[in-house]
Amino acid sequence: MNGMYMSINFGVGSLIALLLGFLGDRIGLDKSYLLCSMTGIGLIPLAFLLPRSAESRSERE
Repeated sequence: MNGMYMSINFGVGSLIALLLGFLGDRIGLDKSYLLCSMTGIGLIPLAFLLPRSAESRSERE
C-alpha cells in the first residue's frame, strides 16, 4: 500500500511541477508564486471540514 501511495505522490508532484513551470512561463514567476501561496492559504479553512479521527470519536462516546 505504501508503494502505491509513493507512486501516486511522485506522479502528482511531477504533474504539478510541470503545471507550475507552464504557469510561470505564461504569467511570470512572481505572479505564479503569489497564486500558489494564496491558494494554499485559501485552502486552510477546508482542513476544518475534514472528519475527525476514529480515536477522537471513541473518546467522546
